[in-house]
Amino acid sequence: MKLTLSSEKIILIIKIITMATMVLILLFLVIQKISFAHSLVYDLDFRAKNKFIQGPYPVGRVELRSESENIFVDLLHEPIYLEVYSPRKFDKVRVDIRFKQSNDLQAQIGLKLDYHDWAFFMEELKPIEDIEWQNQQIEFELKDAEYVNNKIKLIISAPGVGDDDKYLMIDKISFTLFDNERND
Repeated sequence: MKLTLSSEKIILIIKIITMATMVLILLFLVIQKISFAHSLVYDLDFRAKNKFIQGPYPVGRVELRSESENIFVDLLHEPIYLEVYSPRKFDKVRVDIRFKQSNDLQAQIGLKLDYHDWAFFMEELKPIEDIEWQNQQIEFELKDAEYVNNKIKLIISAPGVGDDDKYLMIDKISFTLFDNERND
């Protein structure tokens, strides 16, 4: 039994395979950008690049340091910025930050607002006396946040850092993007 394929059938098979391949590639690309989860957590590792978090930047305002086995960033100048990728719009972002600062420094973290100017909603980093490394959680509403290329921008400001023994060091920082209907 001899199997023969006409040129029309070969062209049809090639078209079907090409279309199926294109649909699979498109589906793969769409899935990479869509999040069906009600929350996403990004941890910033200061030793490695992260494709979901850009920063801290600009370069030269922070310095990577180590203390025993602990790696942290030391703010040399302020402000510094972080950009966090959001595959879709979430309701809130929670920032979990572990930091150490001098007692006379007033440090703040803020979310860039979508008012077409340099507006941030700022929250104070409040140190607790007698504790060297502080842990703090701060939540920001994202309804007025500026999204540029699916990224939200945050600022860390500490006026006077680097002057007269004033310092701010950040050990860990993570970002949890979530919807109000979460069940945590």
